[in-house]
Amino acid sequence: MTESMERTGVSRRLFLGGVGVTAGGLLVASGPVLWQQAAKADTVTAEQIHLTFGEDPTSEVVVSWVTPTAVSNPTVIVGTATHGFGRTIAAETRTYTDSNNSQTTVAQHARIDGLYPDTDYVYQVVSDGETQFSSAFRTAPAGRVAFRFTSVGDIACGDTAYSKASLNAAATAASIESFDPVVHLVNGDLSYANSNQGAQPAVWEEYFDNTQLSAANRPWMPTLGNHENEPGNGPQGYLSYQTRFSLPKNNSGDFEATGTASRSARCCSSCWTTTTSATRSTPAPTTTRPPTRAPASTRS
Repeated sequence: MTESMERTGVSRRLFLGGVGVTAGGLLVASGPVLWQQAAKADTVTAEQIHLTFGEDPTSEVVVSWVTPTAVSNPTVIVGTATHGFGRTIAAETRTYTDSNNSQTTVAQHARIDGLYPDTDYVYQVVSDGETQFSSAFRTAPAGRVAFRFTSVGDIACGDTAYSKASLNAAATAASIESFDPVVHLVNGDLSYANSNQGAQPAVWEEYFDNTQLSAANRPWMPTLGNHENEPGNGPQGYLSYQTRFSLPKNNSGDFEATGTASRSARCCSSCWTTTTSATRSTPAPTTTRPPTRAPASTRS
């Protein structure tokens, strides 16, 4: 991380606690350390981690991930570096079975609400009682204020064994992360999985594992492209997309059909901006207010 990306207090990669190792080889907290990586669980049951905003980007963030199989009690633990981990959020499980190779994808979505605007939080992904991943995110600022966003489409995956893949994809997430945006807008044609119909879930896995470098630290808000349409996966071909993402509703009854993905919706920059400007009168969150941060002029 460059020096310009560091903040006084909590950085986007500040994980609560230093790393200590128990006799069993597990990580424990003892002091602050910059850390964004998979935890050393005995069995990896969380991958393809990515964040999206909820209905109100100043107070809601969704942590999403995929597990190889069904797991017990998938949760996210969230807190601040000052107050520690204080809340446990149960995840919603969604599944779909690919129409071409019959592979079932198990996606988890933990919706965190009651957050404060323009505030850093730390989180852990937990599956089967083991911490799988730790990182941090920042909520959107409130009101009509300047903020930084990035916008890229047609990313694809970085494994050139697949059609439409590009080595440039491997550099995209790192480039986005270097700008430290509040949000990244993904302008459709995400993984190009439908150009590899015999291996669609594998292409999605490559895409998310590649973009996790940034998407696990800040919301990536996607919109649909023609390459998200996978014939046979749902009545409109978007069941894979709808299962993997938990997004604000766009009030389209045709798209938000009854079923596993009924609470998903496509989202784009205009949708997100509308949500931002329409939610300024929301009640104060019920969680403990983190300490007031230093004015922007004193932060690097």
